Amino acid sequence: MKIINRYGVSSKHTPQDTWDSLLLAMNHDQIDGVELNLNFTKDKQVVVYQVDSIYHHPNHKISQLTLQDLQKYNLGNRVKKHSILTLEKVLELFATTHKSLILNLANHDIHNSEFVRMILNAITNYPTNNIYIKSDCKEIILTIRDYNKEIPLGAVIRNSDPYFWSLNLDFYSISIQNISLDTCSPYMQEQLKQNRRIMIGDIYDDSILEGVFSAFPEETMKDIYILTSNFSNIVPISLKN
Repeated sequence: MKIINRYGVSSKHTPQDTWDSLLLAMNHDQIDGVELNLNFTKDKQVVVYQVDSIYHHPNHKISQLTLQDLQKYNLGNRVKKHSILTLEKVLELFATTHKSLILNLANHDIHNSEFVRMILNAITNYPTNNIYIKSDCKEIILTIRDYNKEIPLGAVIRNSDPYFWSLNLDFYSISIQNISLDTCSPYMQEQLKQNRRIMIGDIYDDSILEGVFSAFPEETMKDIYILTSNFSNIVPISLKN
């Protein structure tokens, strides 16, 4: 089993989605990788941020701001300023490590094709054996599959619709906030039999993680990735298992 930290490790003066938070995650022995959400700016730059608007404010939509605009925002506090990161900057960092980088691509409607092309062009400049791409958007998944056969590609499953499970992908990602393990279990078991990876998100404490251990045979745990932003609550139990 692998522990994937979502958005970097935060601390009092280190918010998620910042350079320092990624360094903290990379230097943590019990973290196997990081998951980041990607957004597209007004001037067609790919940046890292959990949601599509700065400070979660509807008037600060990333798609309506240029990269230069976004870099004026302080994602930190008065103690230390933190600026928004570009995908290229993140790739530079992960090119120096064996840890996994999972990139989550949201739907950008009419800009999806250009969004995907920019991301794939950036990734080609760096080793791809530790980079994974996933999305809940059918158009993005199919576009990536047509453009690039080497980067591991996965679907984000948000409901009981079996469509995404039927695609021949490298991995599948679910959030237990959106869909239960019981609902997905038959699909996940089948994918694990074919040596495909399963990523399970929103695991925040050991009681939920115990449910994961009880749901899958021990021999399949090597292909299970736990996605969490609260890894300190689950790392001890993951080590026991």
